[in-house]
Amino acid sequence: PTAKDAEIFCINIINQTNIYAAAYKPNIAFFESFGYEGIQALIHTISCIPDDIPIILDNKRGDIDTTAQAYAHSSYDVLLADAVTLSPYMGWDSIKPFVTNKYNNKAAFILCKTSNQSSIDVQDQRLFNGEKVYEHVAKLCSSWNKSFTNSNIGIVVGATDTNALQTIRKLVPDIWILCPGVGAQGGDAESVCLSGLRSDNSGLIISVSRSISSASNMATAAETLRNEINKYRINNQS
Repeated sequence: PTAKDAEIFCINIINQTNIYAAAYKPNIAFFESFGYEGIQALIHTISCIPDDIPIILDNKRGDIDTTAQAYAHSSYDVLLADAVTLSPYMGWDSIKPFVTNKYNNKAAFILCKTSNQSSIDVQDQRLFNGEKVYEHVAKLCSSWNKSFTNSNIGIVVGATDTNALQTIRKLVPDIWILCPGVGAQGGDAESVCLSGLRSDNSGLIISVSRSISSASNMATAAETLRNEINKYRINNQS
């Protein structure tokens, strides 16, 4: 495949699903793999997303503050994203440039409990106080929202471990959660909604990729998922 193939593929998804999508989450790595032409394809793809639909750039950055400033400029001013995904490993210094000052109207979703199997190597380890690392990250992000930001920090919690998702939601009842892994990765939309929705039946962005992009009719697949999620949101009120 070429960068142009990737661009055509993604724009077709956008055109078929944009009336149902709450946001789009392009993964920068698949465009970067094509070099310069891939970045141009990403820029053009993003330009085809309707203005009223937020763009979450899945770039998982995490570096010292000066480098983070350059990453933030690239993400927001060059690629025109509305939000990014970030690693928490280097602490607040590496997060701050993405969500404060000139970018205080942007958002960042911090990796907390991811859906890959080996996430347990780090995220499930216990700290000296008995907390798991992912529990500490969730509480830390909530504290950053209260102390430093416009509540524009969210967290990434995979759909494949709903027990962890439920635990996290209890720890941080107000924070936005970006939840990948429903569909091809094995996550279940109903369980995710029951475990991850806030008390206002919002605060949860369910990211679905392959089960829509590989569907014979992407529009129908997107509409079905949208309706399914909304059904669980309504049921959660009762």
